[in-house]
Amino acid sequence: MGLAFVGASVFVLYGLRRGIRIFAIPAGACLFAFGLFGVMGVTLNLFNLLGAFLGVCLSHNYAIFSAESQGRGEEPPPSIRMSAVAAASSFGVLALSRIPVVAALGSTVAVIVLAALAITELSPLAGGGTPAPR
Repeated sequence: MGLAFVGASVFVLYGLRRGIRIFAIPAGACLFAFGLFGVMGVTLNLFNLLGAFLGVCLSHNYAIFSAESQGRGEEPPPSIRMSAVAAASSFGVLALSRIPVVAALGSTVAVIVLAALAITELSPLAGGGTPAPR
């Protein structure tokens, strides 16, 4: 229900076109992470789900900043990239833990954040982002 509320509020605030992009980035990153874990044969637990909630919230923030910058015809601020790399690094360290639930939380958030960063960085190349500077 929480995700549906967030999705609905995004569409109300940003309209259909921008709302789809803002909603698709975190959702796509989360689906990518769970797909990757499935291909790798990782057994999922409750902490993967908790990590997915956290990762989706973080990547939702990156998607909003990316869409706002795109609306102004600018590139996203470097602080967004720095935030994503710092979050992925810190949760990546947790992924190296010998405690399975901590590793599950860390790996899930790190993969989702990196996937969202990749989507926001690569979307201009697909024609869905900021035009090249002149």
